[in-house]
Amino acid sequence: MLTCERFEAQLDDHVSGEMGIGAKLSFALHWLMCRACRISLATYHATVTLTRNAFDDDDDPPR
Repeated sequence: MLTCERFEAQLDDHVSGEMGIGAKLSFALHWLMCRACRISLATYHATVTLTRNAFDDDDDPPR
């Protein structure tokens, strides 16, 4: 069974799509069973989205 610490360590691989099928299954099973890690993953996704949007060129002020 995947631990919370290992779940956290695999967040980058999960988001980037670099996980093998076995790792994906373990990750998903832990996610289903652990409320704290569901919150952690949601927070991680929100942080990635905010970071990407912070560097979006569409928000440059007009010249």
